[in-house]
Amino acid sequence: MTPQTDNLQSPESEKLLLASALDLNRKGLLDTLLSLIAASDFAVEHHGVLWNCIRMLHETNSPHDVTAVLDYTRSKNIFVGGVEFLASLVEDPLAQAATDESVISAASRVKNYSAMRTLEVTLADARSRVLSGAVSLDSMLAYLDDTVQSLRKTLHTDRTGPIPMYQVMEKVMLTLEQQSSGEITPGATTGYADVDQMINGLADEDFIVIGARPSMGKTTLGVNICENVEEQTDLNVLMFSMEMKSVSVGNRSLARKARVDLSKINRGEMADEDWGRVVEGIESMRNSRMWIDDSPGLTLHDIRARARTFVRQHGKTLILVDYLQYVSQSNPNDDTRNHVSAVSRGLKNLARELRCPVVALSQLSRSLESRTNKRPLMSDLRESGAIEQDADIIMFIYRDEVYNTETKEPGIAEIIVGKNRNGPTGVAKLGYTNNTSTFFNLSSAY
Repeated sequence: MTPQTDNLQSPESEKLLLASALDLNRKGLLDTLLSLIAASDFAVEHHGVLWNCIRMLHETNSPHDVTAVLDYTRSKNIFVGGVEFLASLVEDPLAQAATDESVISAASRVKNYSAMRTLEVTLADARSRVLSGAVSLDSMLAYLDDTVQSLRKTLHTDRTGPIPMYQVMEKVMLTLEQQSSGEITPGATTGYADVDQMINGLADEDFIVIGARPSMGKTTLGVNICENVEEQTDLNVLMFSMEMKSVSVGNRSLARKARVDLSKINRGEMADEDWGRVVEGIESMRNSRMWIDDSPGLTLHDIRARARTFVRQHGKTLILVDYLQYVSQSNPNDDTRNHVSAVSRGLKNLARELRCPVVALSQLSRSLESRTNKRPLMSDLRESGAIEQDADIIMFIYRDEVYNTETKEPGIAEIIVGKNRNGPTGVAKLGYTNNTSTFFNLSSAY
């Protein structure tokens, strides 16, 4: 199918933009227009070519009136419509009478039509893919959602471009006043006082990575943090559990809530006194705002699409991905390093886009097992380069009792903050009870 886009354009608006751009008395306006409109936004091809020529001249601080443009296009052997066309643009009475506001309005129309044409082409491509039967429904929906979100970004530019420092400081002062009055907090609490003291909680737009070797309890800590956030803040929680099915996650939450041995719950072999606590624990979670998606084989596109939909429907949310290396590859030809890099950057961008904290659990390299001191280092992160760069906070879990049966600190977990973009690094200690799958505060702060 060939998309019919004739009605999705405004040649008159495009000509008004070009006429304004050729007017050397409107240099300030041109800066604004160039930040809003790209050559690809023009429906008429030679309009886009002309716009690109004006942009090139403007960026080199060269004149960009009719004469200068003609000289430039002739030197580059570029056709932009000829002398008569350029003259007709600047001599148009409507263009000469147009205010800056009307030109900006024309730019908005050009941008909107460009987005509509892109959407029509995307829908045509989607229809072709669907009819071919070569793609899954989830992949198709993720593809469409990514396109829609990209279009939203191009149309809504409130977060783009430089702003003066005094405006930044006004925002800083407002935030400080709101934090001082208790109106807002720096970040959602993890539920662990000593951890919060170092990282200031889970801040909006932060990408937090928790890394650990197997049996250290990274899923347990991730789930415990989710439960604490749901219980102690107004945030919703969305957990993508790709390693563990939802019932297994539920069993862990129940063991913690009911204070019943997890192995008993897993086997269904509980004493009479356990059943009362189990029923009470399940009842306490009836109105929980924590959601679990245990769909196997989710790609980064899938996670983005589902997270966007969830946040639109439910509002501010903590997002947990368990775990980073389990996110499936959209492109089977990518090597592991490139794939993990793409997932890491994608999750960071998702946090920025949704203005929500995103926590990802991560595997650590088994090479640390050969060291005498087995406390994790940044270099132990699998495919660590991109994760180190993208993450705002990186925490590791170390429990000495896993390696040393004669440890002096049984039941103690070290939460090692290896990277903290906006604060100190260091170690916080938590208690850990394996049979109820629980990390807990050692201090009396909570």
